[in-house]
Amino acid sequence: VILYPMNALATDQARRLAQAIHNYKSPAGEYVLRDKIRAGLFIGEGRNKAKDRPTRMEEQRIIEDRDTLIQAPPDILLTNFKMLDYSLMIARYNNLWKYNYADSSLLEFIVLDELHTYDGAKGSDVASLIRRLKLKLNIGNDQLVPVGTSATMAGGDEGKEELVKFFSLIFGIDVDSSADIEEKRIEPEMFFDEALEVPVFDLGKINQCDFYEADEYETYVERQLNLWGYS
Repeated sequence: VILYPMNALATDQARRLAQAIHNYKSPAGEYVLRDKIRAGLFIGEGRNKAKDRPTRMEEQRIIEDRDTLIQAPPDILLTNFKMLDYSLMIARYNNLWKYNYADSSLLEFIVLDELHTYDGAKGSDVASLIRRLKLKLNIGNDQLVPVGTSATMAGGDEGKEELVKFFSLIFGIDVDSSADIEEKRIEPEMFFDEALEVPVFDLGKINQCDFYEADEYETYVERQLNLWGYS
């Protein structure tokens, strides 16, 4: 289960997930996920209710049709905390969890995207919702793997400690700073196959980056190429 704070984020990631499932190949060149992994988008229907909702996996879209999701729950569910709450309360959506009722070990991961947004009353609601989900599906803390993603974090060791404390409160499980996985910048030489010649920029000419009133597309691009040493 992946929870998003905004439907726009869920919709964007649904497209990326569809592409990943459709295009992923093994080293032998075989499509190993296509027609084997099903993902579903379970968010508010909006004005286009029940229109143009995919009932099967597509190259650019995952399953969105409500009836299909209820009758045949997907392997991966993209949703928001309000819809997850509805799925646990409203009888119509009860079948989303029918396989989990039969086998409580099926649900292994719960992901909160943009973890830092779940503060205040919203954070309390989501923390309670996660605990209700565990209770309803008879899931123990040692079974479910919680994941939080965020591009916002205070720096240094203190920032890490604050983040893992917040994470522990939301998910109801104790973790330490070793659970924090950070992005690290690498040198250009490690990213590119060949070493790059980085141009030396004269800051005294920074005003040439402006788009002048007499500029056209071609003249502006040519000036920038000259300015940065690529022409």
